[in-house]
Parts: sequence; C-alpha cells; structure tokens
Amino acid sequence: MKLTITKQFQDFISSLGLSLELLLQEAHIPNLLWKEELVVNEEQYYSLLQVFDDHISDQQILDFSMVENISMFLPPIYVALAAKNGLEGIERFIKFKKIVGPIDIKMKVLEKTVEIRFSFVIPHQKLPRFALLNEQLLLLSLLRKGSEKEIIPRFVKGPYSYSKTITTYLKCLPKKSEDNLLI
Repeated sequence: MKLTITKQFQDFISSLGLSLELLLQEAHIPNLLWKEELVVNEEQYYSLLQVFDDHISDQQILDFSMVENISMFLPPIYVALAAKNGLEGIERFIKFKKIVGPIDIKMKVLEKTVEIRFSFVIPHQKLPRFALLNEQLLLLSLLRKGSEKEIIPRFVKGPYSYSKTITTYLKCLPKKSEDNLLI
C-alpha cells in the first residue's frame, strides 16, 4: 500500500509536537519521506498505528481528526464532503477509505439511525486506541463540517477509555465495551 505523506502533512504532524521520523523508526519502516510517500504492508501500517498510540495525547488525536486541520487531498474526505447528505457522505467515505488505509468500516442503516463499526482488515487484530478514536472522531467531524450542524452521536462505545477532551468533543458519554460502535 502506498501512503502519500506530503510535506504539508509532515509539517502538520510536527505542529502537533510529534516526530514522524522517530515514529517511523520505532515502527521499523524505512524513512523515505523525502519522496513524499511510503510503501508499507498491512503489518507495517498496523505497527505505525501502535507507535502513534504510544506517543499521541488525546488532544493531539482530536487535532489529528478534525477535517479542517487536514492539509492534503484525501479522496475519502473530498467525496464525503461533496455528498448531497450525511448518509451519502458516510457511504462515500466508506467506499474510498481503503485507498488511504487498511481500515474496514461496516455501516448498518436502521429506521432512524446509522450504526458504524470500525475494524482492521486483518482479522483478529483490534484497532489501536489512536486508530479507533481517530476514525470515530473523523467521521463525526466530516458530518459536522459537511452538514454545518452540531451532530451529536446517540451512542459511542469502544474498548478504550474516552478522556474528558474526547467526551467534550463528542458531546455524549461513551461506554467502554469489547467492540466499537458509533450511532
């Protein structure tokens, strides 16, 4: 899988107080940032997510997940924001997400709600905390930005703790559970 890591994105990571070079080194991924791209397999991608998990604060996760902070073209975000409504935006996001990472997203449309679950594409590897929170927050940020409304989830759960910083942004009280869900 080829990851585009533009100079702008590298600067953004640095502005969060993180060193992408050190994160790559710790994940045992060759540093080819001068090419503005990395070629990684799914195991290396997973390792990088785990390394982020070890070094990123909840405020940094929140900053990382806000659509307005993303300073590069990402197809899933672009197509989601160009949708005519939130449901179409989620569907587009799910369809194009695999272009930028091996995260699987399942959506179930019910009468009055939409249920979203995230997983890693390799079975039995649970998403690291950073990855799950990032995905949940990013999808919520997309819906809020695209609709220009203060969308508040009806229910959020995951196998990790949700700090006051994250809970304040969600505007709901997440539950700790073995699986994850965003309604």
